[in-house]
Amino acid sequence: ALPVISPAWKGGKTEQLQTEARQRRTEFADAARSATAKKYNSLTSIRPDFWTPWATVSTYGAQGGLAAAMSDPARHQELVLVGGYETEYQSPIALVRYTYRGLKPDLTLYGGLNQRAYPDLLTSPDTLRRFDYAEETQFAGAALSFPLWTRLNRQLTFKLGYEFLQRDVIEEVEDDYRGIRLNIPPTLEDQGSVWGRLDYFSGTAHGRSISIEDGFLISVGAEHSSSSLGGEIDATRALADLNGYISMPWFKNHVLKISGAYGTGRGDEYAQGLFGLGGFGSFPASLTPGIARNLGVRGYNTNFQTGQRVVRVGAAYRFPVLDLFKGLESGFPLYNRDLRLEVFYEGGRTYDDNDIGDDIGWLHSAGAEINYGMSILRFIRFAPGIGVAYAPQRDDRDPDENEAVAYISVKLWSSF
Repeated sequence: ALPVISPAWKGGKTEQLQTEARQRRTEFADAARSATAKKYNSLTSIRPDFWTPWATVSTYGAQGGLAAAMSDPARHQELVLVGGYETEYQSPIALVRYTYRGLKPDLTLYGGLNQRAYPDLLTSPDTLRRFDYAEETQFAGAALSFPLWTRLNRQLTFKLGYEFLQRDVIEEVEDDYRGIRLNIPPTLEDQGSVWGRLDYFSGTAHGRSISIEDGFLISVGAEHSSSSLGGEIDATRALADLNGYISMPWFKNHVLKISGAYGTGRGDEYAQGLFGLGGFGSFPASLTPGIARNLGVRGYNTNFQTGQRVVRVGAAYRFPVLDLFKGLESGFPLYNRDLRLEVFYEGGRTYDDNDIGDDIGWLHSAGAEINYGMSILRFIRFAPGIGVAYAPQRDDRDPDENEAVAYISVKLWSSF
């Protein structure tokens, strides 16, 4: 209501506002003196941010599970939990990753279980046969992240870490080649490694983005393994990975992604090689710090090729088909984001001084993937989708293999 002007009124609007401001300051000061201070503990204040299902299903089998992310309100501490299962060899998948950002450098501790499969990896000089190989891995590590240069829309970070890895062969595949002489046997030795990586990021993403929309994501790193670091393997690997994002001017949220990677290494000779090529990408592996070992090419098995060196290139055009961004009128807690499409080409090959793992030459893959971004309740965010990839080199080893592969993918809201 408007103030009432009485005969005792001695001032104008300015004096009245000043008087009210003094009264408010007095009230606030009294309230602050009477308030009880509460010590902030970021660890006990950790709350769920979101959780999501994840999965990849193809003719090679399926793997999937659940993932959850938690943090405290100040984002000083973050906890990521991943659990899942792989169907081809019935292997469990798990990851625990904890990050503390209260001090610089940032500290990350992690550990978990995973599985690695290598189709037709082992060869015999006696029978001229090929044998599949698969192993379960247990790993644990720590990493430090040093921000070297930070600006509003770009940052340069150096990461340094250590990882210890153990391998166990899956008995189902070991039975196939037991007692047979192999050209190069697989290793089951433990591996202790130190690694360093320089990351540059200048990308931009908006509230309705389905991808990074411009800028670059560049990583250059190296890893060294030796017996002095707790394992029995001596090897050195280096990997450079470039991803460029170009925003298309004719439509909103249309993005062209161009990528390229090159890796090289040397060291102990064993069948698994230093790099692998092929696969649809591993969600748990993408959350693990360090130097990537497998580079994905959709349409082929994981580690379809292995070797001492690897080259991979790719291009993808991403765009929204339908912008929804609304909930259901029925009141069911479902929020629809969008329907987005990606048309892609991926290719590459491995190289090896011993002529193992790269006998097929360059791998090609082209296809499309469509995903539906959604959230249920407040914490469940994911984007289920289906895709098809044409992989013409699939039948070079096995004529019965179909060159076209359909797959199901469940990922997070955005593709990177």
